[in-house]
Amino acid sequence: MLNVYSRAVRLALVPIRRRRSGPGLSVLARQLVGAGLWLMGATALAQTGDDVERGRELYMRNGCFSCHGTVGQGGERSGAPKLAPDTYPFEVFKLLVRTPREAMPRFDPRYVSDEDLLAMHRYLSAQPRATAAREIPALQSLMR
Repeated sequence: MLNVYSRAVRLALVPIRRRRSGPGLSVLARQLVGAGLWLMGATALAQTGDDVERGRELYMRNGCFSCHGTVGQGGERSGAPKLAPDTYPFEVFKLLVRTPREAMPRFDPRYVSDEDLLAMHRYLSAQPRATAAREIPALQSLMR
């Protein structure tokens, strides 16, 4: 599935050339690929409070917070990437955890199951987006 997903990402990122069959096909093709990527990235299973709480516990217990922050906001000192609220699709997240780059430790399936990874992914996906500074009343007067 990851190969199909990777190919779809490449297709979405590379401008699609117009085909001879008619104008507007490239726009339609881009929209279809984008919709497919969105559906693939969305978590298919409903998130319950228990799933999110279990994911939080696993995220903390496995030490993810020490580099990525307690809510996946990214590491200020460690340089670890931001994981939430815009999470990677689960298959990409799993690949990055199983075969990380640079200093991140590898989490083998013997120690962190796919079900545990899914719970952590749900926890990260459930994080709310931060309020923009311009939308905070106390800061609005300082920004003028």
